[in-house]
Amino acid sequence: MRSTLYLTLMATVALTACPGDPTDETDTDPDTFDTGDTDTGVEDTTPPTVTITDDVAGTADGDVTFTFTFSEDVGTSFEASDITVTGGTAGAFAGQGTSATLVVSPPADSSGTIEVDVAVGTFEDAAGNANDEAASATQDFDTTIPLVDTVLIDFEDGPGVEPFGGVVGTVVEDPTDSSNMVGQWVKTDTAAFWSGATIHYCPLFGIAELPFDADHTQISMRVWSPDAGIPFRMKVEKAGKPEISVETEATTAVASGWETLVFDFKNEATGTAAINYDNTYDKLSVFPNFGTDGADVGEKTYYIDDIVFLGKTFANECPIVEGGDNLLTNPGFEDWPSEGLATGWLVFPGDRTNYAKISTGDTMFNTEDTFTAYEGNSAIKLYGIFNGVETETPIYQEFATTAGTQYEMKAWVYMHAADAIAADDTYLSLQLKFFNDDFSAFEFAESPTTITNTSTTNTWTELTVTGTVPEGFTKVQGAIEFWHCVDATADCYTGGGVYIDDVSLVEVE
Repeated sequence: MRSTLYLTLMATVALTACPGDPTDETDTDPDTFDTGDTDTGVEDTTPPTVTITDDVAGTADGDVTFTFTFSEDVGTSFEASDITVTGGTAGAFAGQGTSATLVVSPPADSSGTIEVDVAVGTFEDAAGNANDEAASATQDFDTTIPLVDTVLIDFEDGPGVEPFGGVVGTVVEDPTDSSNMVGQWVKTDTAAFWSGATIHYCPLFGIAELPFDADHTQISMRVWSPDAGIPFRMKVEKAGKPEISVETEATTAVASGWETLVFDFKNEATGTAAINYDNTYDKLSVFPNFGTDGADVGEKTYYIDDIVFLGKTFANECPIVEGGDNLLTNPGFEDWPSEGLATGWLVFPGDRTNYAKISTGDTMFNTEDTFTAYEGNSAIKLYGIFNGVETETPIYQEFATTAGTQYEMKAWVYMHAADAIAADDTYLSLQLKFFNDDFSAFEFAESPTTITNTSTTNTWTELTVTGTVPEGFTKVQGAIEFWHCVDATADCYTGGGVYIDDVSLVEVE
């Protein structure tokens, strides 16, 4: 009995204690052990979110890459079409899972704001939860093409100033800033209404060639005027050919203070030539209070600075002349304008007129003999002013240079017996003149042979001068000098003239 009872009890315990008993109607999962805890099976109902950033700090000037970072894996549910872009053009899209990127290009030559938007319900997580919040981001951009200007003249490097008509033009300290150099134009009480000054740093009183075109016609200049309402005229022309020019004006609005005037050469001054984009313009002059004589308003002082070609960058350099080539323009005096001196040549002072063009076949002064040029068809004649006193008349061309450069100048000259120099106080020579930046220092070399009252007549003679640029000098002039009545103070009227042809100026290595 005891054995039978023991076995019966053990069997009963085994049957009631064994988990997963298929006969236990209360066990809902017969294949698992019941630990006594209830498995709740919590469902994922949290929607994913996205944060949008980009790779530009500040204002964009090109493509912007936006990054979309998700709070959880969204698989491949997020696509480029889920992004709305305004203010730019959507480009490359990449990424899946927890992040993606989109490149957006802003429009060219404009400014504004790019905005990217992701709407509600555009992506979902693995549980199928869609985003229930929209997201957006913005990025400012500026792709406008900046205006690039070229400074032509700032007066810091000592450009040359050639005044005319009664203006006294110099380079001085800025009266409002002693660390700055400016141009000073003093229009005296005897100055003509057209008086002004040419600013130059290249041969023939020139500057770099100005690259005018239909979209680039403006030059700016800072101006200090004692009065408002003052017209400033600016003229550009082809160096050596004054008949090729264009002029325009701008008017001051400030009295006794600096302001910037803009000169637009597509708006030519009344009565002057229109701009021609096929022409070369490489000489610049400024006329203060144009149209008013100095006597009408009294002496006035004006200042100018920072002459800038607007909207274009270019090399602000003088034309390069090959070493050994003749540096002179029109060396045989073949090209002459309708009025004035031979093309390319300058005379000092600028109002001198004691020169003449002479061509082969022309009758020479005081004789029936006809002239024959040494080279080509034409030459130039220099003669005295006959004002009773000593005068110097140089005709010349000017070039930028450096210390140590050696030059050689030659010219063929002719004196006819019927119009020969009559006294020993008059002669002609060649000179190489050297100047520093502001023309305050001057040295020269002169041809050892000169044409005087004892020189051979009725034959061509070659004159030669050589010279080396001294230290500290930056300009050279190749000059033909006619000296009349040297040392005379009155009552000197020495006659005679000299013909010149085939001039050369070269660098000597």
